[in-house]
Amino acid sequence: MKKTLSTLFILLVMATVAITDSTSFTIHVIGDSTVATYKSSVYPQTGWGQVVGSFFNESQVLINNVAIGGRSSKTFFTDGRLAALKSQVKPGDYLFVQFGHNDRYFGSNARQVPLDSFAYFLKIYLDSAKSWNAIPVLVSPMVMNAWSNGTMRNVFTENGSDYRGVMEKLAKEQDVAFIDLNMRSYEDCKKWGQTYITSFLYHHYDVGDYPNWPEGSNDGTHFQENGSVSNARWIANEISSLSSSTYLSNATKQNLLPLISSLKPHYVVTVKANKSVSGLVTKTAFFPAGAPLTLRVKPASGETFEYWADADCRQVSTSQIYYGIQAPGKPTTYTAMFKGGSACVQTSVPSSSSNEVSSSSSVEVSSSSVIVIRPEILSWVDMANPDSGSGTTDVNHEGYTGEGFWNIENALGSKTFYQLESKNASTNAVMAIRYANGSTETRSMKVTLDGWTYSVVFPPTETWATWDTIFVEDVWIDAVSMPLVIESTSETGGPNIDALGLSVLGLTRESSITSIEVISKNKSLLFSNNNPVQILLFDALGTCFLNQQFSSFEYENFMSSLAPGVYYIKGIQGGKTFFEQRVTKKK
Repeated sequence: MKKTLSTLFILLVMATVAITDSTSFTIHVIGDSTVATYKSSVYPQTGWGQVVGSFFNESQVLINNVAIGGRSSKTFFTDGRLAALKSQVKPGDYLFVQFGHNDRYFGSNARQVPLDSFAYFLKIYLDSAKSWNAIPVLVSPMVMNAWSNGTMRNVFTENGSDYRGVMEKLAKEQDVAFIDLNMRSYEDCKKWGQTYITSFLYHHYDVGDYPNWPEGSNDGTHFQENGSVSNARWIANEISSLSSSTYLSNATKQNLLPLISSLKPHYVVTVKANKSVSGLVTKTAFFPAGAPLTLRVKPASGETFEYWADADCRQVSTSQIYYGIQAPGKPTTYTAMFKGGSACVQTSVPSSSSNEVSSSSSVEVSSSSVIVIRPEILSWVDMANPDSGSGTTDVNHEGYTGEGFWNIENALGSKTFYQLESKNASTNAVMAIRYANGSTETRSMKVTLDGWTYSVVFPPTETWATWDTIFVEDVWIDAVSMPLVIESTSETGGPNIDALGLSVLGLTRESSITSIEVISKNKSLLFSNNNPVQILLFDALGTCFLNQQFSSFEYENFMSSLAPGVYYIKGIQGGKTFFEQRVTKKK
């Protein structure tokens, strides 16, 4: 937010919390060696507490990482380190707590904590934070690089070692935010495979990879920088979903809003090779501006890597491991150039002559039960009930976000039609499609929006109740009524489709919106507890700073709580937007 904007306020049922440029708080990070900050002399070994700050607005958020190697939930406390933190914590700060690695009980080490004592020690941290008027957040331990017969183990959920489960249960009992880093990391690492995560995420290096590790390293617990950045990304994605949590009280959600609002936007960094079977390259992923970025390639046998090329096809490095760079804060592309491969292709916007572009559907994004994965997606519409199409509206798989999901007919050429309306135009919008594909095969679709056609592929999501989101970059839309057509390009049909989003405000199903004037005349709108209204409020720059559910909503009282300025307000009930409008609050 710029200083010239009026001070904005978040309406929190009966109270307001000011969020301005001067708003600041500290995230105090407690944990073990997987979280700790490391000296440059051991680079690239890194803990997630060392890099998580790049995912937050640095003008609002400070990181105080006091994690230290070798500690468990018991020994960090008995060493006096929690007590020493008291003088550094101020009201409104956050206390992130991750333990589990050193707690695993084998019956001998003094630092180990039996499973039935784990909650006891964790509760000490929760009670301390609350007594300091800070907000505690529990973070489950990330997965270890442990495999058995080609199958990844999750050592923190196994029988007798379910430290993740204890942490989740305690969080629900104590009304405390739970960041499930364990399952986030497990799902993606299992998908990426042992060979990739060993060399690209974990503290495992071959001889000569890094100057600080001339003899290499073989460590399946700790992480290199790219691995810790991945952990930080999973944490940020979990934070973005906290406002939709079903177990947290409204009061706790309100306390978490400054944390959620301080997350920086993420932008896709596409990494590819100019040759189809060339070896392993760094996975495409989303990064906030300034996040550490490492590009790595491990050529296949007989392949010769030549150099890294940027989005403009300029050579930027000849090293197989290109590190010490930062994400640029915009979508970009890097290409690993191999001998004998195709020429580098510059990243560009769609051509009006062909009206055909490829999606970034190869981007691997963690499965999620929440709809908001990328902060820049500002508007969502429910896809359960199209205007017409071949298929059915179903509710037989859990995890959908609206009234259900659209199950398109499994046939070549099956089509579905929606009439949409956008109040804002863009030449480079991001389109998001939330879907489930429980088959074993990738399903391809043609998505035509506002006259532009995009080829989109939907990778498998393991089960039909596992939802994922793909993103299409550089989407052209006009601020008008516009048709959306989704068409299957194979006999297997398409995925189940839950919702569609755009990185612009004002996307709606045509003629589905009640005017705000009608709302204001009603003075007060009452809703049942089973079907509350969700109010979202955006500032003039498009930043969402309120996402709150109400069982009773009074529009005029709501507006009176805001400082003068320009706002965008929308109301959602039952997965459908029922009012949405740009308003000006005068003095």
